Amino acid sequence: MWVRPSRSTAPYSSTPVTSLDREQVLADLVQHSVDGRITIAEHAERSGQALRASTCSELAAVTADLPVPESRTG
Repeated sequence: MWVRPSRSTAPYSSTPVTSLDREQVLADLVQHSVDGRITIAEHAERSGQALRASTCSELAAVTADLPVPESRTG
């Protein structure tokens, strides 16, 4: 399961991203768009960034300023 890099996960920040990691971030971006946290244009931009990310730290940067969606915190 993908975890946003932090101080405790810093050694893994250069870990390659998996398809599941990307799928989770893309699903989170859809939820943020539905919830009104990001615009459609921002969704498209961030989705492109997620698809181009090759490491966990690059992928984490895509959603670093957004909360974890409620659908994943329950």
